[in-house]
Amino acid sequence: TVEGIELHYNIEGTGKPILVLNGSIFPPIFSKKLREQCKLIFVDTRCLIPIETPSNLASWTIETYVDDIETIRKELKLEKVGVLGHSAFGFLPLEYAIKYPHNISYAIVIGTPPFIYNNKYAEEEKKYWETQASEERKSAFQRSRKELEEKNKSGIERTPLQIWVDNYISLTPKFWYDWNYDANWIFDNTKGINMDVVNDYYGKIMMKYDPSSGYSNIKCPVFIVNGKYDFWAVPILWESVENKIPNLLSIIFEKSSHWPMFEEQELFDEKIINWIKEN
Repeated sequence: TVEGIELHYNIEGTGKPILVLNGSIFPPIFSKKLREQCKLIFVDTRCLIPIETPSNLASWTIETYVDDIETIRKELKLEKVGVLGHSAFGFLPLEYAIKYPHNISYAIVIGTPPFIYNNKYAEEEKKYWETQASEERKSAFQRSRKELEEKNKSGIERTPLQIWVDNYISLTPKFWYDWNYDANWIFDNTKGINMDVVNDYYGKIMMKYDPSSGYSNIKCPVFIVNGKYDFWAVPILWESVENKIPNLLSIIFEKSSHWPMFEEQELFDEKIINWIKEN
């Protein structure tokens, strides 16, 4: 419990402990093989708290989320721990490594760009889409966004969460190697979450956040995984900053987009298990 807010967690597997910051959404994403090597502790960040939970959003920053990780580590009586984050939560392991360097074994960052919402990011994202996406993928994206527009105009009553999920699913051609993949099931465990908190994290906290200046302060090993066809976390962006992180392994999966740990699960397991053993 932090500030009167309950952060739930679930422990699966055996071995070295890893805090998985995307929480209850993620258990189906990772394999049985990975659970045989690692103790995965799926932690619900504040972005997954129930809608009825009171929140003082005005005071929350990226540091608030980082301090929550430290509270959870202490509560579970863990010494050093691995920390894993996917997508916009991938910044949290890096920030935790900067603030709590003595308490982290390694940081695992999946489907996350090195920075977002600045001019360089916008330019590179646009260019990468134009040069790397096939015409079939681009057409699928146009169809998907048109379907979303029609749904938005239909007058069908939807909750704020449903609206958010519909928008996310409409981005499938940018988020999945298979641009026709039906990813709705990923959000099965998100019913009833507080969308004000989600919008605050993505809209306020991330909009003001640029972590790249602190990368040189990261001392622990860092494992960065991106998919070649991820058109949000443009993988080539890491080339401009990866030399700032002293102990870094960065891999681009050739048949993945935003979800390489699921889209190429067997290869992901092989790479990450070997890397954890080395570190």
